[in-house]
Amino acid sequence: MNLTGMVLGGRYEIAEKLGAGGMAIVYRAQDTLLQRPVTVKVLRGELVADENVVRRFRREAQAAASLSHPNIVGVYDVGRQDDIHYIVMEYVQGKTLKEEISERGPLPPEEAVRIARQICEALRHAHAHHIIHRDVKPHNVLITPEGRVKIGDFGIAGAATGSTVTYPGSMLGTVYYFSPEQAQGRYGDERSDLYALGVVLYEMLTGRVPFEGESPVSVALKHIREIPPSPRELNPRVPPLAERIVMKAMAKEGERRYQSAAEMLRDLETLQRQLADRRSGWAPPGPARSSLGPAGATADRDRDRTQVVAAATPGAVGAGAGPVGAGAGPESGEPGRRGPGGQGGAPAAGVSPETGEARGTEAEAGAAGPGLAPPGDYFDFEVGPAAGSGRRRWSRVALWLGSFAAFFVMVAVGLFFLVQWFEVPEVSVPNVVGLSVIDAQNRLEQYRLTARIVSYDYNAEVPSGQVVNQDPAAGVTVKANRTVSLWVSKGPELIAEVPDVVGLTWREAKINLEQAGFTVDEADFTYASSDTVAKDRVLDQEPKAGTRNLPRGTKAYLVISLGPASGTVVVPNFVGQTLENARALLPGLGLTEGTITYVASNQPDGTILGQDPAPGTGVPSGATVSFTVAGSGGSDTGSAGGGQQHTYRVSFTVPAGGPATQNVRIVVTDAQGQRVVYDHDHVAGYEGKVDVTYTGDSLSVQIYYAGNLAEQFTVTP
Repeated sequence: MNLTGMVLGGRYEIAEKLGAGGMAIVYRAQDTLLQRPVTVKVLRGELVADENVVRRFRREAQAAASLSHPNIVGVYDVGRQDDIHYIVMEYVQGKTLKEEISERGPLPPEEAVRIARQICEALRHAHAHHIIHRDVKPHNVLITPEGRVKIGDFGIAGAATGSTVTYPGSMLGTVYYFSPEQAQGRYGDERSDLYALGVVLYEMLTGRVPFEGESPVSVALKHIREIPPSPRELNPRVPPLAERIVMKAMAKEGERRYQSAAEMLRDLETLQRQLADRRSGWAPPGPARSSLGPAGATADRDRDRTQVVAAATPGAVGAGAGPVGAGAGPESGEPGRRGPGGQGGAPAAGVSPETGEARGTEAEAGAAGPGLAPPGDYFDFEVGPAAGSGRRRWSRVALWLGSFAAFFVMVAVGLFFLVQWFEVPEVSVPNVVGLSVIDAQNRLEQYRLTARIVSYDYNAEVPSGQVVNQDPAAGVTVKANRTVSLWVSKGPELIAEVPDVVGLTWREAKINLEQAGFTVDEADFTYASSDTVAKDRVLDQEPKAGTRNLPRGTKAYLVISLGPASGTVVVPNFVGQTLENARALLPGLGLTEGTITYVASNQPDGTILGQDPAPGTGVPSGATVSFTVAGSGGSDTGSAGGGQQHTYRVSFTVPAGGPATQNVRIVVTDAQGQRVVYDHDHVAGYEGKVDVTYTGDSLSVQIYYAGNLAEQFTVTP
C-alpha cells in the first residue's frame, strides 16, 4: 500500500514513504492547513480487519496525544479515511539512535549518559500520566541535529506488543530490548521500560546488545536466564558507576531494579556530574551520592586506605622499608636515629628488628586515615627499651584481642542472618485477582506476603476496586515476606456528557462522538426521509445529547437523513460561505442559482450575507436560490475580488473499479489563491458538473477521487 500523493483528512498530503514496520507504514506529509511538515503513521492494511488491533491503535494514540514533553515526539491528530487508519505526529529531522550506534560504534560515555538521561526524562513524564511505552529501543529514539533526543512510538507501543509475534522481523528488532517479564508474556510495567533503557545504555556504551541469538526465542530466553557480559570488559572506557546503573536497570527481578524513572534519573545525573568533573580535572571532596554505593573514584580511595591500614598492622612491612629508611641516608648530612637496616635518619615504617614492634613515621601514621591510633599509643619511635614498654605491650595485646573479638562477632552475626535466610519458609502465592484491595491484602498476609499496589487503571470489564493482575502469578513458589505487586481497576472511564450531533453531517457527528469516547460504527446507522433535515445529516442520536457518566467505549447510534421523500428539497444555510462554494453545492442539492446581489460589507469579498429562500425552507426540486454577497460592482459579472471574473464548468465522472462510494474533491487556483470548490461523496459512475467563477488570466483545476489526484489541467478565458 503506497499512499504517496493522497490527501488524508482533507489536509495531510502524503509526500514520500519514510519506512515500514510490523504494525505500520510511515510517511512524510505536508499539513496543508497549517503549512508544516508532519509524519503520518498508517496502520497496515492487513491489520485493519482485526478490531482489537484497530481499537488499541486508536486508544493508545489518543492517550499518547495527551503527553507534552520536549523529549517526546508530539502526536497531533488521529483519523480514519475509508479503511485507512492513521496517526499524525511531529516531524523530527535527524537520525535514529540505532543509526548513530551502527555508524559510530560505542558512543563516548558523556554522550551516552546525556542521551540516556533525556530518554529517562521522557519516561518519567509518561509514567506520571500512567502511560507505559513497552517498546523502548534505539530505533524509536530520534536525535535532532542540535542534539535533542525525541522518543517516539508512544502511540502504538501497546498495540505493537500485542501483535509482534505475527511479524518476526519486528519481533527480532524488539526482543533484544525485552524485559524478562515481557519475554515470558507477562504484564510489563514502568520497570519494564527502565529495563529496556538499561539495554539501550548498554548498547550505547559497548556498541552491541547484551544478548544475541539465532532466533527471537533464543534471545528472549537469555533475557530470562543469563547475566549480560560486563560492559567494562567489552569497553574499558566505561565508568564503574555507568556499569552499576546498567546492571541495576537490567536486574532479572523487578524488585531489584530501579522502582521509578525518577530514581534512575538521579543516578544518571550523578554520573553526568562525575564525568563533567573528570573532564574539567576537578574531583569532589567527598563520595558522590548514589543509590548504588561508592563510585569508582571513591572505591579506589577506599582500597588505598585499606592498604595503608594493613601496612600499619603488626607484622606487616610498611611502605618505605628497605636497606635505607624513608628520608634517611648518608647524603642527608643530618644526624638521626638509626632506622632498621639503615643509616641515620627518621625510623622507617615497618617492623623493628630489636623489639618486633611496628614502626612508622608520623606522616605515615596520619595518612593512614581514621581508625588508626596516634603515634604515642601504638607506635614506638624510640630506639631500644623505653619506660612505657610494658604499657605498649599490653596495648598491643588489647589490640589483637579486640581485633579477634570483632572478627568473631562479625562471623557470628553473619551466620545468624544466613541461618535466618535459609530458615525462611517458602509459600505458594495465592490467587487474588478479582478480589477487592482489602481482601487481597488480607489474603496475602495470611500467606506471610506483602501487597504493593503498582497502579490504578481504568478497566471496562473489572469493577472498581478489584485486582486486575498480580505479580508473581498465582501458584508461584516464593520466600515468605515477599512483596506481591497488584494492579487495581478504577472501573470504566466515564464520559462527562454526550455531545449534541443532530444536524451535523454524519462524518462530523462520528468524529465528535469518537473524540468524546464513544464507539461509532457506520454499519449501525439507520436511515429515514426528512423534509426538514438535509440529506446525509443526523436526524436523531442515541444516547441523547446531555446524557452524563456513560462508560467510555459505549456504542452510539445515529439516524441519517435521506432528504425529502416527495421531491421537496430543504434549502441549507449558505450564509457565511463563499459564493463559489454555494455554486458548487447547488447542483448536488437539486437547486439552481438565482439572482446575485453585491453589497458593500466589512466581510471578505465573495462571502454570502443573505439568501432567499431562508435556510430550512422546503422548496420543489429545481427551485432557484438567490444570494446577497459581500463585494462591489453590483452584478454577477462585476469584480468582487478586484479583477475580471469568468466562469468555467468542470465536468467529472466517478471512476468504476474502486470503492463503491468515493469522495470527489475539486481544488482550484486563480488570482485570488487556492480553494476547495467541491467536496462530496458519490457512487461509482456518477457524472457531475460544477460551475466555477474565477478571477485572473487562468484557472488551475485539480480533481481528486477517494483522496487520489486523478486530473489536473489549466484553462484560460
